[in-house]
Amino acid sequence: MNGEILQASNIVISARKALFENKKIEFTLGNYELSICFLFIPNSLFETSQVDSVGEWFESCLQRGLKDIKFLIPSNKDNKDLLGFANTSRSTIVCYWENGKITCFCPFWEFDRQNNGWKIKYTERQINAAPVIKNPHFNDQTDEFKQTLLDIEKFATEIEQPYFSEIFHNAYEALCNSSNILEDNIPKQLPDEFKAIYYAVYTADRFGAMGSWNDSPPYYAHKKGLEKEYNEISNRLLVSLRYNLMYVTNECWKRGCKMLYYEKKCHNCGATVINGDTYCRTCNTPLNYEPTPQEALLYGIKKSDLHLFIDKNSSRYVDIFAKNEGKKIFFHINWAAMFFNVYWMFYRKMYKYAVIFLIVSMIYSIAVTAIAATAIKPAMLEAEKIIAPYAQYLNNSNDYNMAFTDGTVDMTEVLNAANKYDREIDRIIGKMSFWVITASIIFSTLFGLLADCIYRSHVLRNINRTRGGTSGWSLACGVLVYMLVSNIIVSPIITYIVTMILK
Repeated sequence: MNGEILQASNIVISARKALFENKKIEFTLGNYELSICFLFIPNSLFETSQVDSVGEWFESCLQRGLKDIKFLIPSNKDNKDLLGFANTSRSTIVCYWENGKITCFCPFWEFDRQNNGWKIKYTERQINAAPVIKNPHFNDQTDEFKQTLLDIEKFATEIEQPYFSEIFHNAYEALCNSSNILEDNIPKQLPDEFKAIYYAVYTADRFGAMGSWNDSPPYYAHKKGLEKEYNEISNRLLVSLRYNLMYVTNECWKRGCKMLYYEKKCHNCGATVINGDTYCRTCNTPLNYEPTPQEALLYGIKKSDLHLFIDKNSSRYVDIFAKNEGKKIFFHINWAAMFFNVYWMFYRKMYKYAVIFLIVSMIYSIAVTAIAATAIKPAMLEAEKIIAPYAQYLNNSNDYNMAFTDGTVDMTEVLNAANKYDREIDRIIGKMSFWVITASIIFSTLFGLLADCIYRSHVLRNINRTRGGTSGWSLACGVLVYMLVSNIIVSPIITYIVTMILK
C-alpha cells in the first residue's frame, strides 16, 4: 500500500478512536518517517499555526471544535504507474467543525537524503463542500470485494503470474476467514470487525512502480492479447481497494464522532439539537441537560459552545477565560486589540463596545489635545516675542523691500529672528506631538490589557442571544465608520479648540 495513503488512513482511525473514548490520540510514525507537522489555517495574525506532532494536532483540532473526521481518496487513477511515486495519491484528511466549516489536511512528503527518511507536512485548506463531502457514508461491500479478488486471481493465473495470483488469493482468504490475517500489518486502533477487510486491502494493493501489478503484468497480458481485460480488472480492483479502505477507516468508531449526535428535539420549537447542548440553537430555549464528567464547563457553559461562539482563534480566548475564571477584572495583553482596537471590536461583532470606544476615544483625544495646547501656550507667547519687532517686515513684502533698500533695518537680524522663531515653533509642536502620541500609546496599551476581559463580558452576555463569530464585512464597516468620525467630527473639533486656545 502507498505510504501516503497508509499514514493518512491510520491517522484518521486513531483520531476516531480517540473521539470515541474521549482520550488522547495514540499514533506512532512508521519506518523511515522522520518527522510530521501540521499547518493550520491561522485564525488570527498573531497565532502560531504549525504543530509538530499528531498528538498536538489532535488537541488543537479539539480546541477548535472538531466534530467529525474522515479519510477520503479518489477511487480511480488514470495513470497507475504514478502510484509508486510520492505526492500522487491525493489522499486527504477531512475535518468537520462545530461552526459548520469543512477543511482538509493535504500531505506533502519530502525525502531527506542525508537522514534517509521522509519529512511529512499536512497543510489545511478550506473546502467549499460538494454534497458528497458534506456527509460521506460508506457501506459494507465485502461480497463485491471478494468477487473482484477471485476474478483478478484467475486473470493473474491466465497471464502466468503465479506470484500475484497467490497474493490475491491470500487477500480473498483473509476476507473469508479472519484467522488468516497477520496482526502486524493492521493498526492496533482498528476494531476487530474491520481487521479482515483492512488486511485484504493492505495485501491486495500492489499498485506502484517496479515489481508492482502495473509493472510486468501488463506486458504479459499484451502478449496474450488480454490488454483490455487487464485494464478492466485492474480498474475494478483499484476502485474496490480504495472504497473498502475508506469504509473501514470512516465507519469505525462511529459513535465517538460528535457529528452523529443529532438525536434530541427541542421541547419548545421541535428543532433537532445536538446532544450536549445547553440551549436550543434555533429558539434559544434552555435544555434540560446534565453534562457528563468528561464535558468541561466554563462559567457554566460548555467549552464547545464557547469555541463555537468565538470562532476564529477560539482556543486562545477559551484558555485565557479559563485561567481568569472567578476574576471580575483581569489584565492580559491582546496585541490585535492593542494595535487595531476599534477595528478588532467590529471584527469580533462587539458593536456596542465599539460605539462606546469611539465616544471615549474621541473625548480622550480632544481632552489630551486641549491640555497639550494649553500647556504649550506660554511657550508660544514667548516665541511670538522673538518675531514681534519684525512682524511688519515679514508680513508685508513692500515694507520688507523698502527696509532692505534704504537700510533702515538690518535684514540679517530679521532673518535670524525668523529662523529662531521657526525653530522654537518646531520644538514646541514636536513636544506637543510627543505628549499626544504618548497619551495615545498609553490609551491603546491599557485597552490591549483589558480587551480580553471586555471580550469575555461580551461573550458571556451574548452567547445565548446571537451567533457570535467574526465578520470581515463588519471590519470593513468599522474602518468606514472610524474614518467618517475622525474626519467629520474629531478633526474639526480639535482644530477649532487648538485655534481658540492658541489665539
